[in-house]
Amino acid sequence: MVRRALLLSAVLVLSVDAGAAVTLQELRWQLPTGAATAKPVWHDAAGGWLQPPAAKLLRPPRLLVTLLNGGGKAEEAVLLRYTVSARLASAQGGTQGVWTLPFVLEERRVPKVKASAALQVPITLNRALFDAYLKRMLRSGFWPDALRMQVMVEPRPGDSSFEGRVAEAEMSVLWKQPGSGGTK
Repeated sequence: MVRRALLLSAVLVLSVDAGAAVTLQELRWQLPTGAATAKPVWHDAAGGWLQPPAAKLLRPPRLLVTLLNGGGKAEEAVLLRYTVSARLASAQGGTQGVWTLPFVLEERRVPKVKASAALQVPITLNRALFDAYLKRMLRSGFWPDALRMQVMVEPRPGDSSFEGRVAEAEMSVLWKQPGSGGTK
């Protein structure tokens, strides 16, 4: 009887570890502050990103991803895949934006997430790619009024579901200071 109870408890412990995986706990857009030459200080973009059409882009925003390892052992070589898409509107204003296909599809490798711990991973947009996209859209007469980043934890053999492993976050792109009037 005792042997049977020990065997059952061992199976339960092993099944909990096998089912536990790294999940996405939180996604937060962040914006840099400070001079373009200094190391930026990042803060949450709760009210959106003030970036009017044709303005010089000093630094793109980033996404802060909080990973949670619910398992009893450390996870190594975690791969995050992510896309970035824009909701484009006429740069002249007055129209509702439309979500476009992603213009970025990249990945970020996380060397290790400790057992039963959370880890914050910053995902900074490729500045050259982001600048080129914004310039191309502006030349076409469009500018984003929102950005969306979708993030996925790459599945591994033995994973049983995607629950908690795929998430997205949106951020408004403001064309004018709030309270100054205008279309955006």
